This record gives sequence, C-alpha cells and structure tokens, in this order.
Amino acid sequence: MKNRDDKFLKKRFLPPFAILFLFSFLQGCGLPYVVKQGSIHLSHINSRKPIETLLKNPKKYNLTQDEVQKLMLIQKVRSFAIEKTGLKSSKNYTTYVKFPDQRKNLVYLVTACEKLELKPYTWSFPFVGKVPYKGFFALEDAQSEAHELRKKNENFDIYIRGSIAFSTLGWFSDPVYSTVLQLEPIDLMDLIFHEMTHDTIYLKDSAELNESLATFVGGEATLLYLGEVYGKNSQEYNLQLGKMHDAKLFSKFMKDTENLLTKLFKSNMPEDHKLTEKEKIFEESKKRYKKSSFKTHDYDYYLKLPLNNAIIVALQTYYTGFDEFENKFHSFNGDFRKFISFYKEQ
Repeated sequence: MKNRDDKFLKKRFLPPFAILFLFSFLQGCGLPYVVKQGSIHLSHINSRKPIETLLKNPKKYNLTQDEVQKLMLIQKVRSFAIEKTGLKSSKNYTTYVKFPDQRKNLVYLVTACEKLELKPYTWSFPFVGKVPYKGFFALEDAQSEAHELRKKNENFDIYIRGSIAFSTLGWFSDPVYSTVLQLEPIDLMDLIFHEMTHDTIYLKDSAELNESLATFVGGEATLLYLGEVYGKNSQEYNLQLGKMHDAKLFSKFMKDTENLLTKLFKSNMPEDHKLTEKEKIFEESKKRYKKSSFKTHDYDYYLKLPLNNAIIVALQTYYTGFDEFENKFHSFNGDFRKFISFYKEQ
C-alpha cells in the first residue's frame, strides 16, 4: 500500500474529470485531448461489473478478501448516505472496475499558478465552468501539458499530482475503481461521502466551494456513520474526531500561509527579493506545521512537498471556508438534509 502522504493526497484531489473532457473541445482544449482521454474512460466503463454480482461469487471474479470487505463497506456507506444525509440516490458506486496492473493512480492533475500571485490558471468548460486543474489518465500527458504551460508562461509554478478517483457529477454512473481500495476503511468512507456530495451539489465556476464543501461533508458524514455503527465511545469514532480536528486546523494553517504570501506579493519589494522571501515563507511554514497540534499524521505529506504557489492554491481549493460550513451546519442542529438542501439552492 502507498504511504500515508500519497494516499491522502490522492483521496482528496478528485476532480469532475469525465464531464471536462467530453465538452473540452468547445472551449479550445483540443480534439486530441477529447479523443484520447474519452477513449480511455470508455474502456474503463466497458470493463465495469455490478458489485452485487461480484459479491455473490467473489472467487469467480478473483476478488481478494480485502476487496470483498471494502466493496461491502462501500455498499453500506452509499445506502447510509442516501437514507441518512440526503445525498443524491443514483447508480454511482454500484459497479466495480478492477485494473489488472494494480496501478496506484487513476488520473494525473495539472495545476498552474503565477510565481508572484496566488491566482491559479483556469480551464473553462461548458456546464462546469472554470476549474483550476486539468486531468489526464497518463502521467506523460500531464507532463506534456505542464511543458506547454511553461512555454506559454515561463513564470508559472506547476504542480502535477495523482488522484485515485474522479466524479462525473451525475453525467455518468461512476464506478468504484480498484485504485480507491488502497485506502483504509475510514478514509474510504470519507471518499464515498465526498464524491456523493459532488453528485448532489455542484456550483458552476466555484471549484473552491465545491471541493471544500465536499471535504467538510465527507468528514461530518463519516463521523455520523461511525457513531451509529460503532458507537460514540469507539476507537473508530474518536479517530475520526481527530481527523476532523486536523482538517479544521490545516484549513487555518493554510489560510495563515496564504495571508503571509499575499502580503509579500502586494509589497513594493523588487521581484527577485520577493522570490527569495517566498521560499523563506515556505520554509517557515513547514517549521510552523511541526509545532502545530495535529492529532494525526494525515497532513504530514505537506512536509515533503516541494512547495510553490501551484501547490498552495491546489490545497486551498479543498480547505477553505470550514468555519462557515461548521456554523451553517450547527445552525441546522446537525441536520444533514437541511444543510445539503441549503447549498443545493445556492
């Protein structure tokens, strides 16, 4: 299994990928991109099998015991999400795609940002709107995109990251990919709730709100599930409390880092000095991280990242506005259906 750092990053960065490539040619992303990514996606879809069928005869389909247990867990979590949280009922996560090569990544995402401004480069797509990333099934294609971006603007910071899944926002029935089963059970629960939130709520041109909201819902819904299934005194429940504490703390940590960078970029300091000071801020941020009161190791991957502006804006996309979400959730007394309905109406 991949180490925790990679695993957590892959769990969190889950873009609405298929809908992007289906319509991307309308916004100038190019027919070759559409054809190549679309054909790969269709090959995945054509290989999917109903989970219910697989679980009836796991030996026939060469399922491991771990696969069986996690596919059963996904079925339970999906049903719970529909019945208890108000998340959309669909055929999503009722089928399974198993890759024979045991790959760790499903897609690779490219993010770009100016070196002296926390403003991500965006790609525009019909219905979805502007998004601060572009996805590819092959790493070399993502690297080629990064190369073209640098040719377009040598001042770009670039970040390429792997993801174990993606959401098509209800345009297709999303399968469970074997790449997601590398997650531990609690993280797998979180992922399903996260992705079902995308299928239920998606606001055009609001990637930061969409992803951060899904991150918040994933944490709270997982806690609710664990409380009902294992009890509020269980080890599992307390572990999730720690994870949620750390998500909120990391959100604040990233906001503090953003504020320091923004202040620097707006200063009258010469550009070469700004670049030097930017690196100092990154170094100091890692020192601050080590001194922070995190209860888990979920975010230790931050210490290993070769920090640049593209990485900062990528993380911001998933960890912004937690206080607002929490206040709104409490205003509804933790009623998920009212909370979900509120954001659906935005």
